[in-house]
Amino acid sequence: MLIYLSMIDNENDILKFEDLYNRYKQLMFYIANQILSDEYLSEDAVHISFIKIAKNINKINDIDSNKTKSFITLLTKRTSIDIYRKNKKKNTISLETCYSDINLESSSNFIEGSDTLIIESISKLPETYKEVFILKYRHDLTNKEISKILNISKDSVEKRIQRGRKKLQNILINMEA
Repeated sequence: MLIYLSMIDNENDILKFEDLYNRYKQLMFYIANQILSDEYLSEDAVHISFIKIAKNINKINDIDSNKTKSFITLLTKRTSIDIYRKNKKKNTISLETCYSDINLESSSNFIEGSDTLIIESISKLPETYKEVFILKYRHDLTNKEISKILNISKDSVEKRIQRGRKKLQNILINMEA
């Protein structure tokens, strides 16, 4: 906390920041962890958010107001999404990891217990559908959260999921034949 306080000059702002820190740090961590699903990255997101708050502490008037809570929530979400995007470019999620949490609708042509077939089928999906599947089923994000992360409309997310399922079903049918 000393790092943040060293950025603030005014004694009243220091007290305001300490109160804000104690009141919202758990909420901020929860929000970040919902998006990132990684404790270390979530801590980084909270830390970056607090640095941004410390730089702009003079703009916050009432700590208890809904406006302040909304500001902190939005700041934490955006910071977490930025971290998620940076890591998405660096890391690719293995298909085995992705499949472990996917709950696809069952198909009459699906042979139960054939994980390799599913993993192979998902790998053949176009990147746009694969990306939405990973966010939806691996990270348990809502369509609204996915739309914010990918900068597309919620309707587009729903369409991609729908089309991705159809493509996956066709791929499975063709592989079984």
